[in-house]
Amino acid sequence: MLLTSSLLTAVPGIRHGFSTRRGGVSEGPYASWNFGVGDAPGAAAENQRRFRAALSLDPDATVVQVEQVHGSRVIDAKLVDAKTEADAIVESRPGVAIGVRTADCAPILIAGLDDDLRPHIAAVHAGWRGAVADIPGIAVAAVASHGVRPDRLRAAIGPTIGLDRFEVGDEVIDAAQKTLGGAAPKTIVNERRRHHLDLVDLVRRLLLRAGVEPEHVEVVGGCTFEDDELYYSYRRDGGETGRHLSAIVIAGGDR
Repeated sequence: MLLTSSLLTAVPGIRHGFSTRRGGVSEGPYASWNFGVGDAPGAAAENQRRFRAALSLDPDATVVQVEQVHGSRVIDAKLVDAKTEADAIVESRPGVAIGVRTADCAPILIAGLDDDLRPHIAAVHAGWRGAVADIPGIAVAAVASHGVRPDRLRAAIGPTIGLDRFEVGDEVIDAAQKTLGGAAPKTIVNERRRHHLDLVDLVRRLLLRAGVEPEHVEVVGGCTFEDDELYYSYRRDGGETGRHLSAIVIAGGDR
């Protein structure tokens, strides 16, 4: 089962999807559409095959991914190899799918057209560390460097841990406030006087600050922690869980 964004669907030449945990063949805590560790090779291969089919990619196509490290590095897909560490990928070539894996962090897919109506895309992994390092804004700037004005970009934030479930330390709140230039991030305080951070709101604010229009940002899906039938959650499941795959591709020449 793939979730999609109406904003991204409306961008000509773009295909995309945010996976849920439904639709694969993994078992146990990784059931069923897992794209992380924990699977037998056969299950992993079948899950990938089903994802390619759902995204209308060629059977032998590759979804370019990186070793995610909760940082702020953005890399062009053509420079990625098996050891590349980064948390966002940009692409301008048709047929090259790019993706990120998450299980509470925010997956962000971005697309837009340049002045010649050529599409450009990005896939971003934003946990709180990446967010306070402004990886959403850095990714927007990377796509803009290919000739797409930020106000012409569309961005979709996929399933992410929600405010009610994302308890963090005071240092996280302080870092988020610093990243926002002193503005208070959206938070609540629980009965133990501990803060909860709204990661989706933080990511959205950073996209807007980078120049994306408010009406061009869409939140897709719900809280990964709350819905155990639809989503994996690293926090809820104590780390023994699967990973979602969120990917985007410019149509044509799939490989």
